[in-house]
Amino acid sequence: MSDDHSSPMRSMISSAHGEEYEAIKNFNDAKTTENCVLIFEGDYGGQIYLTCPMKYVQCNEQILKQLLNDIDKLQWDDEQGCRMYYEIHKIGDDQNKSIER
Repeated sequence: MSDDHSSPMRSMISSAHGEEYEAIKNFNDAKTTENCVLIFEGDYGGQIYLTCPMKYVQCNEQILKQLLNDIDKLQWDDEQGCRMYYEIHKIGDDQNKSIER
């Protein structure tokens, strides 16, 4: 899975370890999907800037995009390499277990 709404990096790592990777296609679906998390990444997936359960997001998608761009400008300053994703993760999931193997 490497379309516009899924992280190629996390999708690839999950696949390599036989783990499920589930991305949500858009902001509106993410707001109504249980256990959905907002993820900001930079450096083409090499750096995670922010993760936040969608149930706590109180702004619109345009504001989130601006925040991502502002954060990226401070870190990598590469608009092409920063992305915002919505993924399913339960509280307590260890998302680093695949990377640490």
